[in-house]
Amino acid sequence: MYKTLFWVSLLVSSLYNPSIAQGIDDTVMSYDIEPYIADGEPLCNLNIAYKNNYFKRTLTIGCGNVTSRKITDLITSISVINDRGNISNQFFFLNALGKFEYIGNIELHHDHGQLKYKGIGSIEYGNITLSKESFNGITNQEDLILLGHFSKEKPNINITPLNKLINDESYLAIDYQAEIQNLKICDDADKAVYYCSLNKNKILNLCWNPYTLSLSYQYGTIHNKELTLDETKRINNDYTNLFEFKNGTYKYSVNTINNTISVYKKDNLIMNELCKN
Repeated sequence: MYKTLFWVSLLVSSLYNPSIAQGIDDTVMSYDIEPYIADGEPLCNLNIAYKNNYFKRTLTIGCGNVTSRKITDLITSISVINDRGNISNQFFFLNALGKFEYIGNIELHHDHGQLKYKGIGSIEYGNITLSKESFNGITNQEDLILLGHFSKEKPNINITPLNKLINDESYLAIDYQAEIQNLKICDDADKAVYYCSLNKNKILNLCWNPYTLSLSYQYGTIHNKELTLDETKRINNDYTNLFEFKNGTYKYSVNTINNTISVYKKDNLIMNELCKN
């Protein structure tokens, strides 16, 4: 499945890199990539130049295509994509002195077309604190949530229907919504990639851990987690997106399209409940 996410500290220096320094327009951020192998693993360096400022960052994926995306006039994302579809996004901010500064990174991983969890990972806290005005012009909800870690005032993020977020693979937004609605019971290291509010103040979360690469079923209340299951199977087609978890003779099924939670004892249905959220 997914490779374990490993965050490498930023190396910011006055490194002179001729390959990106020659003939560049100093009003434009320029970059290149240097692939190499370490301990049998494909890695690469991302080299960046802007107005005689040079950055070198080691990435934990092999190099492939590299693209940049201007999120706003002040914020730029550079993405490196390898041949397996894994993506490392690096975020930079243009400060008042006209110097690009590093914000942080997040890596997106895909596994043979299955469990395409976008936006899951860590971001490294730098010295930049974005103001609310820094977010003017950002339309992508995941960009808002990710960069909101650095704002003095949190950006205004509207609640989006859960099914739409799942369809768009906006799993960072799902985790954020579960938390602000007090419907997240995943452990601190986990991301809630699905949440369900049930009767009697019960909550169901599907929790993804990007470090242990596991998906778990977690059930209970905000103050009392009653059940955690790790043995899972996924069944998906055009009409169903079903996750099944086993616990002895019991089977717990979560249908994230119909938003129903079912419990079976052997083959007998003993509970079927529709999510309230």
